[in-house]
Amino acid sequence: GPPWWWLLLFYGGLAWMALWSPWRPEPGEAAPRRSRVRGGSMAWPIGLMVCWLGCGAWLATMRAVNRDELACAFLAMGHGTCVVIELPGGQTVLYDAGSIGSPEGASRSVASYLWSRGITRIDAIVLSHADIDHFNAIPGLLKRFSVGGIYVSPFMFDEPTGNVLGSDSQEPDFSRDAKRISAPEYLRSVIQSRAIPLHEISRPDRLPLGDPRTRLEVLHPDPRSVTDCDNANSIVLAVEYAHRRIILPGDLESPGLEAVLAGPSYDCDLLLAPHHGRATSDPMGLAIWCMPEWVIVSGERRDAHSSMADTYRQRGARVVHTAIRGAVRFTLTREGIDVEYFRSPAEGK
Repeated sequence: GPPWWWLLLFYGGLAWMALWSPWRPEPGEAAPRRSRVRGGSMAWPIGLMVCWLGCGAWLATMRAVNRDELACAFLAMGHGTCVVIELPGGQTVLYDAGSIGSPEGASRSVASYLWSRGITRIDAIVLSHADIDHFNAIPGLLKRFSVGGIYVSPFMFDEPTGNVLGSDSQEPDFSRDAKRISAPEYLRSVIQSRAIPLHEISRPDRLPLGDPRTRLEVLHPDPRSVTDCDNANSIVLAVEYAHRRIILPGDLESPGLEAVLAGPSYDCDLLLAPHHGRATSDPMGLAIWCMPEWVIVSGERRDAHSSMADTYRQRGARVVHTAIRGAVRFTLTREGIDVEYFRSPAEGK
């Protein structure tokens, strides 16, 4: 809502108008058809009040943009993923937005965070691959926000389509038992119905967001090396600002994982643990390849694999789990990295 000082001035102004203002109606004066006040019409005080209310609404939605930092928040989605990136130029990028379970619940979780940050427009959404726990919040978000464009891999819609509509409902069935191969086609139909630009990206494309200080580069997949495994084709997005790097690998797994690790090493500050932190995501190989300072696991408590976390810690990384600490927000500046947790250490136990 509006800041406290605005509320104080607003209600103070109302009190002044009611008690001392020359615009206050004459005592005992009846105005059955139109209000009469000392000095004439009510148009001036009503106009002033409307302007002041408009000012308050603008302040409530105004977003403060710090042009010397990049913020990256890993939301707590249960078994799912959503990363919100706020660029120094004021643009907002989502990397995945979904969760196993209710699509509407996932949409509300993401929307609540965006609104709390004063964000009313999403400039770009990058969907790593075609698993519903990475995109089932998108239809709900498209109803709530203006979206500049959606970016997918060339393999996102390769699977054959099916019927995702329930027999008695015209709403999509994104339940755990729904056919995964049909969900992406429903998503594409929603995107097209809202006339949102849909782009295919692959290595070595970059997202054209108009901020020369920030680079968002696709490290994987390479369209020349096609695999039948959906997870292996996950978009691996690298974000770089002020010589600091973030790697977002979706559910990357073999053989796509080996293809990434075979490339040049990529030192980073933040790494989203692939596939919700599964031990099969080769944590040692990734730790050697990108040497992360922080590893973030986005998942449920059952996704917390101690062996995976221990492997990263052995290589000097700090591991954070959203099921334990809630949403985690990193602020990258030239001076360092600030970390904010939704839950305190005691609450996260």
